[in-house]
Amino acid sequence: MIKKFFVVFVVFFLGSWASMVFAQYIGPTHQTTVQTVVMASGAGDDVGVVLEGTLVTKLRDEHYRFRDQTGEIEVEIDNHVFPDTPINEHTVVRLHGKVDKDFARTATVEVKQLEVLTP
Repeated sequence: MIKKFFVVFVVFFLGSWASMVFAQYIGPTHQTTVQTVVMASGAGDDVGVVLEGTLVTKLRDEHYRFRDQTGEIEVEIDNHVFPDTPINEHTVVRLHGKVDKDFARTATVEVKQLEVLTP
């Protein structure tokens, strides 16, 4: 009888402990979104960005120099993100993405969506 009680107690204890290990926060979150190159340059890693400006030049494969009214920053845009509309250095675009900031490196922006505002 005591052995059965002990086994039930151990199984119950381990079961309740295991569920606590996988518990996660599910409440509301606050996400900051920056809207200028200067703000993006000073923001932390993975901070959301929405930038409006122009792609000034292509640096290398999928990497471009982006300029808005506050400055310039390197952006990474995967080829599948580009729309069918041709884009040049005069085309105003809106970029949606996040800051990518590694230790001892200048911040860049990883672009998830690109909208053409003026052709």
